Amino acid sequence: MLVGAVAAEDGLFAAAGGRLARLPGSGGRLLTILLLFEACVTAVLNLDTAVVFLTPVLLHAARRRGLDEEPFLYGAIFMANSASLLLPGSRSPRPSR
Repeated sequence: MLVGAVAAEDGLFAAAGGRLARLPGSGGRLLTILLLFEACVTAVLNLDTAVVFLTPVLLHAARRRGLDEEPFLYGAIFMANSASLLLPGSRSPRPSR
């Protein structure tokens, strides 16, 4: 959390969101691309990292484009939560017979 606070204070999230907002296409396309990116980060790293570090980036991208923030906010949270099922430790072991 401390790293996230320092990154926010330094403007890292705003800068990343600004760069991502320049992706071509509609707002729906931007949301789709960013949610796929969130799913990949969640699957490779973990749920906490995706939520703490990518949610602000998605919100800054939406703000920069002048889009409604709610789909980006809820999409980021739900996608990270769903994609966390791809993590190795998220599945319960099969019962032995």
